[in-house]
Amino acid sequence: MIHMLILRLKLFITFLRNKTKYELGQIGKKNIFLFLGADYGNLGDVAITYAQVKYLKERYVDYNVVEIPISQTYAGMKAVKKVIGKDDVIASIGGGNTSDLYDDIEFFRQLVIWHFRKQKIVAFPQTFDFTVSTRGRFFKRVARFVYGKAGDLTIMAREQNTMNVLQKDFHGVNAVMMPDIVMTLDERKESIRKGVLICMRSDKEKAVSDVQMQQLISKLQDKYGVVDYQDTQVDGVDVNNRYERLEGVMQMFRTHELVITDRLHGMILCYITGTPALAFDNSNYKISACFEWIKDCGYIKLFESLGDIDTFHPTCNFDNSHKTIIDKYNSNTCLQFH
Repeated sequence: MIHMLILRLKLFITFLRNKTKYELGQIGKKNIFLFLGADYGNLGDVAITYAQVKYLKERYVDYNVVEIPISQTYAGMKAVKKVIGKDDVIASIGGGNTSDLYDDIEFFRQLVIWHFRKQKIVAFPQTFDFTVSTRGRFFKRVARFVYGKAGDLTIMAREQNTMNVLQKDFHGVNAVMMPDIVMTLDERKESIRKGVLICMRSDKEKAVSDVQMQQLISKLQDKYGVVDYQDTQVDGVDVNNRYERLEGVMQMFRTHELVITDRLHGMILCYITGTPALAFDNSNYKISACFEWIKDCGYIKLFESLGDIDTFHPTCNFDNSHKTIIDKYNSNTCLQFH
């Protein structure tokens, strides 16, 4: 816990000393300032950024949408502070980093909320994942204190587990449950599909052992022959190439008969590209929790055993499930900015 406090102190000192200028571009009479845009190698977060910007621009045509990449948080905050009006909205990118596992991003979020606590603030769908350790309990209390100081803060929970945490521990926050914003996209394209693609994580959220992986690969080779590999965590991503890199991974999904994944956005990218997938749950159960939104699509299934590879027969019910998600967003009163 000490090293995390030191990290926060260093980040705050950096914020105070930061002299970088950030150009916000065109400012309108009414603006949505969108903070924490992903300009790094987690393509799941890049997909969230892309989907959120797209949705806000298409849905709120009388607002000017200004995205501030997370690498420009400090300079962006100072620039927004100079021009923000009473009718402007502060929004933050959704994701799964409200936790003590990714405290640098959570620090940025709390800093934004604190500085704009008198504005309307909307935090798009998040997974709360504070551990039960002393560290986790401490940083949850910090989050509760900061969020509680905002006068008009809505936090969207992207699954029931997070909604339970918000209702139990964050009483001063307006909480609503909404699907991950990436689920609003339709990225289906005609493609020739061949073989199977494995998209698995190797970080602290990994829940599949090396022995299980070897058994899985052997089974897939017997059935499909071709087994390819692609993670949604990649190197060399910046604000200029992030959407090109995202499209490249989605095209990889579109050209395979089946994807095996334990990445939440591996599963969701399969959903929006119409790609059959077997999804392993991960260590914090956010995959199974988010699966509830798309369980009726017909071509995504939670992985239970190696036998699923032979018994899985995908169908397609994308249009109905997708309409439900879009309707959920469009009818959300917390997103009525007019």
